Amino acid sequence: MSGFVLRTVFEKTKVIGVVLILIMLCTGVASAERVGQQKEAIAQDFVIQLNPLSTVYMTDADSLAQSLVGSGVTISDAQFTGAGNCAGTFAGGDGIIGITQGVIISSGDIANVIGPNTLDDITADFNQPGDPELDALIPGFPTHDACILEFDFVPAAGIIQFNYVFTSDEYNEYVDSEYNDVFGFFVDGQNIALIPGTTIPVAINNVNNGNPFGVGTPSHPEFYVNNDLDDGGPFLDTEMDGLTTVFAATAQMTPNVKHHMKLAIADAGDELYDSNVFIEGSSLVSGSSLVPTSATNTVGQTHTLTATFIFDTGEPLSGQEVTFTITAGPNAGLTGTAVTNEFGVATWSYSSSSPGTDTIIATWDEPVDQPDQVAQTHLETNNAFKTWVAGSNIPEFPSVVLPATFIIGLLGAVFLIKRTKEQ
Repeated sequence: MSGFVLRTVFEKTKVIGVVLILIMLCTGVASAERVGQQKEAIAQDFVIQLNPLSTVYMTDADSLAQSLVGSGVTISDAQFTGAGNCAGTFAGGDGIIGITQGVIISSGDIANVIGPNTLDDITADFNQPGDPELDALIPGFPTHDACILEFDFVPAAGIIQFNYVFTSDEYNEYVDSEYNDVFGFFVDGQNIALIPGTTIPVAINNVNNGNPFGVGTPSHPEFYVNNDLDDGGPFLDTEMDGLTTVFAATAQMTPNVKHHMKLAIADAGDELYDSNVFIEGSSLVSGSSLVPTSATNTVGQTHTLTATFIFDTGEPLSGQEVTFTITAGPNAGLTGTAVTNEFGVATWSYSSSSPGTDTIIATWDEPVDQPDQVAQTHLETNNAFKTWVAGSNIPEFPSVVLPATFIIGLLGAVFLIKRTKEQ
């Protein structure tokens, strides 16, 4: 009788043990899913709160052009050509595209740039014509859905400059294909939207990290930022699958004379998959400049600034020592010097050990013979802003619980098997 009772108790114990093991194993699996969802949600919420990229439709040509203008430039006779949803303004881009605010033009709908990235093929087809000047930049690839802003301008000095970023959902799967979306910044008919140090226009096939990503034949990958869902992304809170780093478009001008600027973008090969150009607000300047005007990096990284010094006559400041000064922020008071090259360009790099936003300016004063003399000529650039952010780690407590539940469940299973054999 006692043996029967013991066997009955044991059988019930086995059932309870199996149930407990299943609960533990299921708990472990559930914890794994919950960890992934929670970490993803926390990371995504953090990005959205810090950098909410937004767009506003606008096709008023004069308003768009005026929002680009900085010091030393006046504009007139602005014109817009394209669909109503292909142009406007943007804000909240710092930390995502590298530019805080400005003007956006698109081969599709500008609202499609807003994150998070959930699609590989975001598209707005307006059935609009392309542009012959863009066609000429990529022979053999007819353009569609062109979006164009153009205006006349008068520069105060012999150089102009502005900052921009190119983004596209054609990346990465259509790199090195006929779907080579393109844009151009035409100054008096000459495109100045070029890969730095080259005469190559910025386009999908010219700035990328190969196709397949990281395996194909990259083209200037040092200027490419991957955000593709199929290649490890998304890393940034934008729908676009890839983008360039911040570029500075520059051109030498005849000062105090009217010139013409045309900013244009279009789909190439067909009307599908959106591409966009973000142009920094107030960055169209003529004269001395400091770029990038805004950027965000993690504490401990190195940030490089480039100053260009130009006299009012349009002549560059050549072979002179200039000073970079951080006037506000966690590194306020830090200075550095560099000597300009024949084009008036000098660079300086620094890093930060503390988070916060630095304000930086570059200056030059004409050397004087006596200490009490005042410099007759003073040149200074625009202010540039550098944001340093601390790295963040999400607590991994659930990932500790996860293997523990599996181990306990496994040990329980081994124990029951052993007891069964003994019986």
